[in-house]
Amino acid sequence: MILNIRIDHKTADISRIEELTHLIDKIFHDINNNHSVREYLQIKTCNRAEMYLVLNKYDLDYHWDGLVVEKDEEALEHVLRLASGLESMIIGEDQILGQLKDAQKHAIKEGCCGPVLNNVFTKAIHVGQIVRKKTHINEGAVSIGSAAVR
Repeated sequence: MILNIRIDHKTADISRIEELTHLIDKIFHDINNNHSVREYLQIKTCNRAEMYLVLNKYDLDYHWDGLVVEKDEEALEHVLRLASGLESMIIGEDQILGQLKDAQKHAIKEGCCGPVLNNVFTKAIHVGQIVRKKTHINEGAVSIGSAAVR
């Protein structure tokens, strides 16, 4: 099972994201202590905090106030939308691809990204590149700074 726990600019302001980032860390430690976490990967940016977990099974009540929790297909759909720039504050921004690559590299280096998440994130990054190439979603104002200048 793949589990995604997150908070982002769509569900909270910056201060709430910072506050709940610590809750995500605590939830991870609780899950890791009580369940078999096979792999995990974290993404932390100024606009989001996310945790992806690969578990043998997950039988907890997975509703934590203020956090979005999705599993399996919903979690995979989210990471594809994220890599494609559809979940960004400025639709189509390219920075998220670098952030996903960095998170994947860090998780591999730490030994917590195994074959499942490595495959998921490699493919998501590839999909994000294809989406940008085919749709040109990343043309124009693709950062908050360039949007402000426009």
